[in-house]
Amino acid sequence: MDYNLRETPILTTKDVLSISNQQSIDLDFTLPDYCADIEKILKCSMKVKIFTKNLSSGQLRVEGTTVITVLYTDAGKKALRCCEQSEPFTATIPINQEVGEHIIDITPKPEYINCRALTQRRLTVHGAFSLNIKVSERKLLHLFTDDTTSDLQTKLEKVSLAETKIFTEDRLSISEAVTFSHQKPVETLVMSKLSCNLAEHNLSKDRLTLKGDLILRLLYITDASTGEVDHYVCSVPFTEVVSVTDEICDITCVNVNVDTFDVTLKTEAVTSEPVIHLEASLCVSVSGYREKEAEYICDAYSTDYETTLNSDIVPILTKVSPISISFSEKTDISLGEKSIVKILDIFYDTPHFKGELSDSTAEFSGKADISILAVTAEDELICIDRQVNLNHCHVVGEGFTDISRIKGEISTLSYRLGDANNMELRIDVKLESVLCTKENLNTVSSVCTVSDTKKENPHSPLTLYFADEGESMWDISKRYSTCLGTVLEENCITDDELKSPQMIMIFRT
Repeated sequence: MDYNLRETPILTTKDVLSISNQQSIDLDFTLPDYCADIEKILKCSMKVKIFTKNLSSGQLRVEGTTVITVLYTDAGKKALRCCEQSEPFTATIPINQEVGEHIIDITPKPEYINCRALTQRRLTVHGAFSLNIKVSERKLLHLFTDDTTSDLQTKLEKVSLAETKIFTEDRLSISEAVTFSHQKPVETLVMSKLSCNLAEHNLSKDRLTLKGDLILRLLYITDASTGEVDHYVCSVPFTEVVSVTDEICDITCVNVNVDTFDVTLKTEAVTSEPVIHLEASLCVSVSGYREKEAEYICDAYSTDYETTLNSDIVPILTKVSPISISFSEKTDISLGEKSIVKILDIFYDTPHFKGELSDSTAEFSGKADISILAVTAEDELICIDRQVNLNHCHVVGEGFTDISRIKGEISTLSYRLGDANNMELRIDVKLESVLCTKENLNTVSSVCTVSDTKKENPHSPLTLYFADEGESMWDISKRYSTCLGTVLEENCITDDELKSPQMIMIFRT
């Protein structure tokens, strides 16, 4: 027969997939008629946009496009010019298991890109980028406790856990118009970058309110005839509401990523001022946790029957802690042999960070790829590529086992030109992550009798047992197939582990 055990349901999260999927880029294209001929290529960069991500029928399908931007000087006036080319992509990744409620986190990472001018109007581009994909699932599991069967003895353990009460993903669309008041005229947009700064989030019943800013950085040509350039940075505040399940949570972790964005240049008829129309799609993932204490059976036996135990491994989260860090990195970089007289702009890719736990600190490391658009003493336009290491240690306390959802953004970048053709660079970084502690509980899930016949006990009605220091009263009671509560009561013992050697009286009825 099977003993009846009481089930305690718990909701936890587990990683279903963590993979890096590489996509190649091979383009051969001719410049549009409105683009000037190429004299020299300055910079070729890529921007990855994620349109859809869908998990069904045992596979994850990701669709998007790669935008290749080429900065060059023209063959006539040797002024800055640009052209763009888009290439769609599809990635299909098999997942060999059933996945229920889930969150898909995708972070694109450029790997390399090479651009070559075959003629003054024809280009070939080769490169690759990675999609760092992580799929997490919310799963219903069970812990088991005793249902007060008289002859079944159970050893219970208590555990503090963070139960996953909210687990959802949503997509937000933001449309804004940005007016260039008191700025130089805008002829052509050259480079654009959009990042999201989430300032606060508030959970109220089934509504999560997000407040923050979209930081738009633009490099543009102010005069098409001369190729004169300027840059512009603006902040677009937003307040958005995400629907979630109506649950009480102690900890809420929110992650916001820019999946796609487009900027188009228009001119208002009334004011004749240039206006940038921004269309952005944000992916928001929300995890909410409720701290609770639970019990589970870690061992069991019957005083009357021979039994067998079946056990389950139940993965749980015992601690969850979101962190937000701001730090600065200062460094000196060489600008090469050519004398630099003017910096037109510095643009950069989103840095990618890794995290490691060491004792009570979290060590974050990443790299920032920056491009410096500059003018030399010979009035030559050049682009200098450099890589800056970003490292930071943060005290987090003890007991954490995992770092996840690491997101770093460069909030500000400032510089000062030195005397020896070098640059003093300061990079301010905002870094967000989630720390957690994972644990696997070995819990008894069922107890079955070997036969319907009661076992014979070879021991006498009273046994004197001389126990050593550190012995477990549970182990002694199990060895003699007697009730643990009775042994503790008869010997006036309250703790399971003996603090000193002691004679134990074991009575059997």
